[in-house]
Amino acid sequence: MNGSVVAYEPKEGAIQATIPYSFAGREEIDLCSFHFISDPPEVLFRCEALTKLPGPTSPPFCWKPGCISGPRQRARMASFQDALGWTPAETDEDKKWVQILLH
Repeated sequence: MNGSVVAYEPKEGAIQATIPYSFAGREEIDLCSFHFISDPPEVLFRCEALTKLPGPTSPPFCWKPGCISGPRQRARMASFQDALGWTPAETDEDKKWVQILLH
């Protein structure tokens, strides 16, 4: 992975970096934010695709128009987490199925 640090706040334990990747023959870039917590030792991170979807509609759960959200983004974040050797704070055993009734 080749990335570039674009912002660094050592007092706040925060770093922002751009991380390039290839998808469907296109070169794209994610802007990732990392917040390091010392007690307990954890890293919170989020990534936003800088490539926006064309058109006026956005997928569900997007904060910004044209964002990219879905399995592709989640799979890339999971592989990123694995490459760094980070384990998720939530395991499959912690998850609980809850039925939601819609009327």
